[in-house]
Amino acid sequence: MSATGTPLSLTDFRREWSTGKHTTSRLAIYQRNSYDHNLSMFLAQYLPSLLKIANALNTANVTYTCASTGAVNGWRLADVEMAAYYWWAQNGLP
Repeated sequence: MSATGTPLSLTDFRREWSTGKHTTSRLAIYQRNSYDHNLSMFLAQYLPSLLKIANALNTANVTYTCASTGAVNGWRLADVEMAAYYWWAQNGLP
């Protein structure tokens, strides 16, 4: 949370180290309390946020062209998520 009360990120997923070297992390799902926390975060915050973005794009008649079929499509939750991951992979975090 920022000083003004604004969330600093969309979610507060718990993560854990995937190796003893502590070079990469993964979503923490192996302890029951972390699993329950992350599931709640996914259902209550992450999916509704993706839906809002998809609905806004579709309302504005923004489409995308599918890389595998060439079809022009409207946005679904998974499309928004994959577009965001692709952007971050190309541009990195701000």
